[in-house]
Amino acid sequence: MNQKKIPLDIPNSPYLRDHKFEGKSILPAVESIQYLATCASDIANPPNVLFSHNARFNRFLPLPPESSIVKASVELHPTKNAIKANLLSHTKAGKTGISRTLKHVEVSFGSSTKASTHDPVDLLKERAVALEGVGIRFSSQKLYKDLVPFGPSFQNVTGPVFLSEAGAVAKIFAAEHRTPWGPLGNVFVLDGAFHLACAWGQRYEGLLTFPVGYGERFVNSPCKTGEKYWCRILPAGKKGETLFFHIFIFRKDGILAEACMDTEFRDVSSGRITPAEWIRKDSLEDPLARLRDVCTGLTVLDLDSMCDFYDYIFTSHEKKRWSNLGPKRARDFGSARIALKLLTRQLSDDWSTPGSKIETLAEDLVHPILSSSDDSARYCAASHDPRFAIAVSSPYPIGIDVEMLSEKVIRSSRLFLSKKEQELVSKSVLGATEAAVRVWTVKEAAAKALDISLAKAFDLIQVIQIAGDNCEVLVENQHHKAFCAKVDDHVFTIFSMRD
Repeated sequence: MNQKKIPLDIPNSPYLRDHKFEGKSILPAVESIQYLATCASDIANPPNVLFSHNARFNRFLPLPPESSIVKASVELHPTKNAIKANLLSHTKAGKTGISRTLKHVEVSFGSSTKASTHDPVDLLKERAVALEGVGIRFSSQKLYKDLVPFGPSFQNVTGPVFLSEAGAVAKIFAAEHRTPWGPLGNVFVLDGAFHLACAWGQRYEGLLTFPVGYGERFVNSPCKTGEKYWCRILPAGKKGETLFFHIFIFRKDGILAEACMDTEFRDVSSGRITPAEWIRKDSLEDPLARLRDVCTGLTVLDLDSMCDFYDYIFTSHEKKRWSNLGPKRARDFGSARIALKLLTRQLSDDWSTPGSKIETLAEDLVHPILSSSDDSARYCAASHDPRFAIAVSSPYPIGIDVEMLSEKVIRSSRLFLSKKEQELVSKSVLGATEAAVRVWTVKEAAAKALDISLAKAFDLIQVIQIAGDNCEVLVENQHHKAFCAKVDDHVFTIFSMRD
């Protein structure tokens, strides 16, 4: 095929007025790629447009409100293994009338000149199962009000948004706009994924960035209009002021819809637009740092960041236990398995073994285990509450507990507090509720470390001092320390037999 130039009339549909940068409507990058893919599909011997690479978003294509049609053109020319496509516009400069051609978007469809080095789909899928780390959650309404101020037609992230240093997750709706048909499916899901990456950059890099290109994109199952999809953003590094992300979009059944790798984000406003203050104003210090100091490994995740297809990572042994549980208990059990598998990977730096081969449940179907030969992780423990799941490891017997602050603890305190502990709680500067919860978590964590029942721990374990980040504990007249941390209205406590 020789180089080919195709005129393109872009309908300036009303919904596009919601996609603005500095007050001016612009064509979304995802729609540009769709137009290019459609044109490339119509030639003789078309490339596989479901795979694209080396995309560059060079400049915005304005959509003047007075124009119902925006004139452009598509330029196609063959390369060694693919078809390169450019989206162009043509203008005349001032009074001179000199014609000028502007290149807005370029992308190559078909085989890449480089071999893909990315993980198999099942391992990519596992990275989308849940978001590790203590981060921040906020509504999609807040995302669009403060961080990505597009109009309603482009507010397609739905429900809560979860951000941590490990990335971002959220559900995205495939918007029902009357867009021209294209082989890549509904493009508004990937557009919403760009919004999540933009929010992550504001939070963790202090940069308000926009997508400027990507390395590789593979559309495995084109997104369908009207459906919701699960999206996971993985930070992939930084070069200068450019941020890189891997983007994975999954159907609700866990099938990979598409992946966009090495997606580049950069500040295109020359610093004129800055992140909202609240996204950066609270401390980014790790609230569990003190707990990490007393164990060899720790992973934590927000249960609401779990996808609905998490059970595929279970071993046959784990699935045997999980299948007999009700929906809530099954999810709680699953969250602990995910935390333990992530901890195993953290300790071994192994992302090549499928999660379904990483055992986290002992033969008794009760005790947690780690699939690790590292003696520093000889012992492990896991816990969960309504929001968090956490797993820890140590060369010594260890226990962990997380509990939400609740007045219910005070009402049942006589069941687990001795008279001396009741007095200690009533006088604590932390307040009775938080002090009582700390005592509860100490006894729960100690029961796991000592491998005894909670009822026995109530009698055997005595808390004799409650401080800011630790508690003094007596176990059969032997002094020990338990270490505590507070995240929002949740208390985490580690008890180790190290001392």
